Amino acid sequence: MAKVRFIGDPNRREHRDSVEFAGVQLPIGSWVDMPDTPARKLSRNDHFEVDELLPLAIASAPSTELDKLREEFKALADDRADLIDAYAARGEDLAAANARIVELEAQLAELTAQAQGEAHGSDDGGSREQGAPKVEGSRGGANRRTRGSADS
Repeated sequence: MAKVRFIGDPNRREHRDSVEFAGVQLPIGSWVDMPDTPARKLSRNDHFEVDELLPLAIASAPSTELDKLREEFKALADDRADLIDAYAARGEDLAAANARIVELEAQLAELTAQAQGEAHGSDDGGSREQGAPKVEGSRGGANRRTRGSADS
């Protein structure tokens, strides 16, 4: 027995909640057991996903050999599922590690900025660039007098 899931039209031109094939009702998104022969036909249709389908060479083998091949195939399918789960878990670990790296880099940048501000002795929160003069008033006019000065 194979497992079949109706996923709908990948091009989204058609909308159905379920279909029936070979006497088996296939609701959208649910895995359903189906004999290998009709499942093999659906495996070539992009509206369906098919899993645990025995390869044709195994399905056409003599019955004594078929049982042995089915057991080997089932063991391989189980190993495959375990590897996929392990791969997914490693992906989650990697994503968590990347998030932690981003967090640490942000903390490092903040601490570096604070350390640079303290090293330059800035007492106004480091809002000026290093070496920039503090502007008290604007200069303009004749003889570069400060605006509003008593000198006329």
